[in-house]
Amino acid sequence: MKKNVLIMSTSHYPNGDAAAVRQHMLAKLLMSNDYSVSIVGINSEPKIVDGEYDSVKYTIFPNNQLYLKKYLISYLNKLDQKPDVIFLNGLPMPAFIYIKNYALDYNILLFHDCVEWYSYEQWRGFWYFDVLMFIVYIQKNIMNRLILNRAFSIISISSYLHDYFTKKNLSSLLLPVIMDKDQFNNLFPQSNNKLRIIYAGSPLRKDYLMEIIQGLLCLDLAERDNIEFTIIGLDYQNLSKICDLSVNELFELKCIQVLGKIPRIKVLEHLNCCDFSILIRSSTARYAKAGFPTKVVESLMSSTPVICNMTSDLGMYLKDGYDCIEVTDETPDAIVKALRRALALTPEQKDQMKKNARKTAEENFDYRLYIEEFGKFIKNES
Repeated sequence: MKKNVLIMSTSHYPNGDAAAVRQHMLAKLLMSNDYSVSIVGINSEPKIVDGEYDSVKYTIFPNNQLYLKKYLISYLNKLDQKPDVIFLNGLPMPAFIYIKNYALDYNILLFHDCVEWYSYEQWRGFWYFDVLMFIVYIQKNIMNRLILNRAFSIISISSYLHDYFTKKNLSSLLLPVIMDKDQFNNLFPQSNNKLRIIYAGSPLRKDYLMEIIQGLLCLDLAERDNIEFTIIGLDYQNLSKICDLSVNELFELKCIQVLGKIPRIKVLEHLNCCDFSILIRSSTARYAKAGFPTKVVESLMSSTPVICNMTSDLGMYLKDGYDCIEVTDETPDAIVKALRRALALTPEQKDQMKKNARKTAEENFDYRLYIEEFGKFIKNES
């Protein structure tokens, strides 16, 4: 009889955010090891939604942090059979502690998929949004330092987190961002003399989009004429606030196209048609060391190499000039040099880098590569 696994998180399952993609890949690993999986998540709808996605049953609750613990208690009480394993991911602290104690009371195995550790610099400020995020920062500190103890086995997304938990004598498995290669198109349109670059996401204070724009503006007008830079995830007004340019000034930059928020499937289509994606993050902040950029793996899976600096564990997988163009640091000057290297590539060289990007993704980030190791870890055989 299959053992039952319950993944409880605040991801917008099944495909509303990067966390949802991560939860689904965990489900695929578990199912590949003969477990039955159910997922609990949240969404923006005011009602509870039950469904099934790619053979995974899910229940989605309204995104109300005050009532989430109540929802989860009700959900557990209605289960016909208690789960054998619970994965806790990203729950508010009261709900997290309740589910932890519930699992211990009923001798249920506990796992935590740790994918981030915020930095203070991300959230400091005095306006409402920053206050809320600062609370999240404090909670994550307490979570990683105190609440995650030997009751848990840890899935660590980066070597930074893996080393931290291992030094605390906690059982940890290093598992980077993983995806299903079959869900991505491995074909791409041929390159031409234009340099097509894309950024997709919500930069907040993680991604250095302002520095990217500044680097772009440092190029000569003739160089900018050969660039098509697509920005997805924010509109002109939000971009204006980030890069300190007026909306009219942004409109006048003919090399920039701003598309706003679009469905993930459309994002992947745009990725697949570009020569490079671009991602710059802090080289020193803890959030960049502890996390692992989902954007990079999505790009590589889409046969699109990356212009990036080597944060997190990227240096373990990427090779400058092969599947990426390395940016030496997060300054506009370093970004300019990287953009000029990309501009100097011939269409044939860009197409070869696209093939290399897909090869890197298949060799390092397809979930099938980790089925056996993950199974041994879950069954405590490693």
